[in-house]
Amino acid sequence: MQTIWKTLVPETKQTVDQFFNEILLELLSCMGNKSWRIREASAMGMIDLLTGRKLGEVEPVFDRVWQMAMRVMDDIKESVRVAGNALCRMLSQWIIRLCDSEQTIQRDNTAERALAIVMPFLLNKGVLSDAEEVRSFSLDTITKLCRIAGPFLRPYGRQRHKETGI
Repeated sequence: MQTIWKTLVPETKQTVDQFFNEILLELLSCMGNKSWRIREASAMGMIDLLTGRKLGEVEPVFDRVWQMAMRVMDDIKESVRVAGNALCRMLSQWIIRLCDSEQTIQRDNTAERALAIVMPFLLNKGVLSDAEEVRSFSLDTITKLCRIAGPFLRPYGRQRHKETGI
């Protein structure tokens, strides 16, 4: 497949950059397709597409990316679940790297913006999921974020205290 792609599209990076939004939306749509082959290929394609990208490129649909990644993680077909796990691991590593002040220079509010999308999703949907694997993954990601993101997580602690009264 890579040989065909390189033959048809000699300037691969420029072409993907030019049509990034269209490809991203199509992959998101296909991750919910009825065919397990399309769901699996879309999850793997999403990994390739997002690798090396900046948050700003994905930010408008970042919550949907997480939602669909966890959906394929809980798929009926094992190979789709494997692809979903790989995508979720990549997303988790990406978000952790974005929030780690030792790995990235925080000139803008990238960590805060990323956490504003991911934390509500993990806390409200991931941890409360019916799927054991999704719950476990969400808790693991939250734990890693707590170790790395420290001060950036303060708004979520206050928000929980206000909601629960604790």
